[in-house]
Amino acid sequence: MQSTTQKPREIAEKRIGLILLVHGICLLVSASYPEGAFRIWFPITTGLEALLLLNLLRLWRKYKYQPKYYYTIHIYWLLAGMYFFISISILRMFYGAQAFWMVLLMVIGVFVYAQYKRENMLMVFVNPAERKRLVRLSFFIKIMILVGILLMAYSRVKYSNPNGGALIFMYLISVFGIFVGAPLSIPGERIEEIKKRVNQ
Repeated sequence: MQSTTQKPREIAEKRIGLILLVHGICLLVSASYPEGAFRIWFPITTGLEALLLLNLLRLWRKYKYQPKYYYTIHIYWLLAGMYFFISISILRMFYGAQAFWMVLLMVIGVFVYAQYKRENMLMVFVNPAERKRLVRLSFFIKIMILVGILLMAYSRVKYSNPNGGALIFMYLISVFGIFVGAPLSIPGERIEEIKKRVNQ
C-alpha cells in the first residue's frame, strides 16, 4: 500500500521591507514639507503607517496561502500609502488658503473615483480588445512630467515655498499610481469572474 505525502502549501512572503522603504521616504516628505511642523506631523504620519502595516499583516494572515492575490493586494497598499502621504503634504501646503476645501474635496474625490472605476481599469488589463487604451498611459505620463516641470518652475518664481511644484508633481505621480493600482484591490474571486466573462 503506497503512502501519499501531502505537498506543503506555499506561504506568501510578507514583504514588509519594501513597504517600509517606499512609505518611509514618502512619510518623511509628508512630515517635512511644507517646513515648520515636523514634530507634529511625524508622529501623525508614523501612526498612519503603523495602521497601514497592521492592515497588511491582517491581509497576510487572511491570504497567506494565496500568494498571488496577497502580492497583488500588497502592491495596491504600497501605491495607496504613497497617495495618502503625498496628499497630506498637499493639504498642508494649501491649509489656510481659500482653495483648501476645494483641494481637500479633490484629494478625497480622486481616491473615491479610482475605487469606483477599478473594474473598468481591470478590463483594460484583462480584455485584449481594450488593451489599445494602454497606449494612452505613456501619453499621460509625458503630460504629467511636463506639468510637473512647469509647476516646479512656476512655484520657484511665484511663491516663497520652492518645494511647492515638486510636491504637486509627486502628487500627480501618486494619482497615476492610485488609478493603476485600484484594480489590484478587487477581491480575487471577482477578478476571476471578470476574466471568465471576458474569455467567454
